[in-house]
Amino acid sequence: MRMDRKNIYMDKSKQIKSVPIVKPDDVVPVVRHSNYLSPASGTVWGPRVLLDIELILIVDGQFTYKDIRGVSETFASNDLCLILPGIEHTFSCAASQRKGKPFFACIHLDLLPNKSFLAGDYRLDPLPPLKCRVNNFREVNEFFKQMDAVYNSSDKYRDELVFLTAKLIWLYLSRQWTASDSEQLSPTMQEMTAFLNERFMYSVGRRDLAKKFGVTPQYVNRLFQRELKMTPTEYLNRYRVMQAAEYLRHGGMKVSDAAVLVGFDDPFYFSRIFKRYMGLTALSFIKKHEKWC
Repeated sequence: MRMDRKNIYMDKSKQIKSVPIVKPDDVVPVVRHSNYLSPASGTVWGPRVLLDIELILIVDGQFTYKDIRGVSETFASNDLCLILPGIEHTFSCAASQRKGKPFFACIHLDLLPNKSFLAGDYRLDPLPPLKCRVNNFREVNEFFKQMDAVYNSSDKYRDELVFLTAKLIWLYLSRQWTASDSEQLSPTMQEMTAFLNERFMYSVGRRDLAKKFGVTPQYVNRLFQRELKMTPTEYLNRYRVMQAAEYLRHGGMKVSDAAVLVGFDDPFYFSRIFKRYMGLTALSFIKKHEKWC
């Protein structure tokens, strides 16, 4: 029965995988908001759910991100926070590191015209991290200042300048994200995650990885914890949930069918895992997606 239901949706899953993958040089940014400001210490934004991508460059002060999945990060001067849409979270400001007030710059954008990352109209390669240290901070900070000035102006060439500045910011940051990805993951880990990604719809785990790569299951666990801060099962479940979200966005299928297609025999267990990583139930996700679309 399980395989029959998978076969029914195999054509649809192939269509879903045809969603365009946007690389850094492909972006055509559409900026919806830009600011360069000094908030009051203790300010909290949220709980909120974004409809687009937000870039936050920390100029001074300390800020904290927390989301419904339990993810928490602290940001200080020279850090960049990138918040993807669709995840309920809070973002708050603590005391400044210096005598001056805390400062940050933010940009809300999508990366293709008339397309939405939240709606699943495109994917990003690389997928940016929530937090990164900006190496060329002075240059990037100046770009954010320019964006704020141009976006909030009535300049004759405002739209063209906003587009060019946003693209320049994204390219500068992408160069760092790409370098960070290659530095973080060892060749063995890259091969292991690729192995899981290709077989996510089947029952696979650390023992399969151990057998495939000639190591012990304990070594597999240590490697995942060291490089990804999670177990192989947590990695696989997160990947399955991301795939299921794509199916529910585009496939027009029931939650139970999406669960089977990504490797969950028990739809109730799938629902718990989906909520853990997405912050809402699969049914709520479908309803919100329909509303946003």
